[in-house]
Amino acid sequence: MGIVSGVGNDRFDPSAPITREQMAAMLRRFITVFEVELPMLDPEEITPFTDQDSISAWAAHSVEYIQAAGIIGGFPDGSFAPQATATRAEVASLFARFMEMLNN
Repeated sequence: MGIVSGVGNDRFDPSAPITREQMAAMLRRFITVFEVELPMLDPEEITPFTDQDSISAWAAHSVEYIQAAGIIGGFPDGSFAPQATATRAEVASLFARFMEMLNN
C-alpha cells in the first residue's frame, strides 16, 4: 500500500528502529492511502522546529503536515530531533493523538 518502503535493496527490516521523521512519514502515508481528513491548526499557531533544517527533504512535508494537524509538537526546547530514534512512548503517544482525532 506504500505506507512503508523498507530499508533499501529490496529489504524490509521490521526489527530496525525508526527515526522520528520516518514515524511522521509513515503516518502521513497512512493518512493519504486511507484518505483521512484531519483538522488543521491555524498556521499562526505553528512554530517551526528549531532544527527544521535537519529534517530530511523526503520527510519535511510529512513532518510539517503532522505538526499542522496537531499530532506532533516537538520537544520543550522547540526541536524535533528528526534523526533520533522514535521511542515506543513517542510512537504510542503519536498514534493515541491520531486515534483521538479520528474519534472526534
